[in-house]
Amino acid sequence: MKMKWVVGIFFMAAIVGMGLVYPICATGQEEELPSLELPGMEPLGPPSGPPGPGRPGKPGIIQGPRRPLGNRPQADIREKRRHLMMERLKTDDPERYDRLVKIRELAEKYRNTDDEKRKKEIEKKLRPLVDKELKVQQDNARKKVAELEKKLERFRKVLKERDENWDEVVDHNIKKITGQKDYLDFPPMPLK
Repeated sequence: MKMKWVVGIFFMAAIVGMGLVYPICATGQEEELPSLELPGMEPLGPPSGPPGPGRPGKPGIIQGPRRPLGNRPQADIREKRRHLMMERLKTDDPERYDRLVKIRELAEKYRNTDDEKRKKEIEKKLRPLVDKELKVQQDNARKKVAELEKKLERFRKVLKERDENWDEVVDHNIKKITGQKDYLDFPPMPLK
């Protein structure tokens, strides 16, 4: 039983971890996301899609074409999370930030070229970057699994303790729902 929990938690963490690379290296086969601009934040790196003209007042920042998102709030939330993660990485782990931006750039070049020789060259450059990023994600997933296992063990202890002291748990809840423990709440409940 314990092994099923550990395996289940590991796969959930791995799936979540792998979700960080996909938005960066998306193939663009499905509907692509618009670039995200939050108040007070500058756009990150080159957007997906062919480059468009620079924005007025923002030289060097190239804005790709906007794509309609339609009725996909989950995709919008995912894009906001990715943007915030990249903003955090920019200051907390600049090496990883640069690697992710480079992966995105190379993936875009790969998709936009028809020359097979050029594709092979790009893939050679892309492979070590993706390998290193996936190893970082794998390590993060392992840490997350270890944290979840600790939480699970604490929950098991609490459940065991509640089982051993079941009468006390029932008495406590009866006193709480009948108002016998209201004097413990602060501030006191208003009188009606």
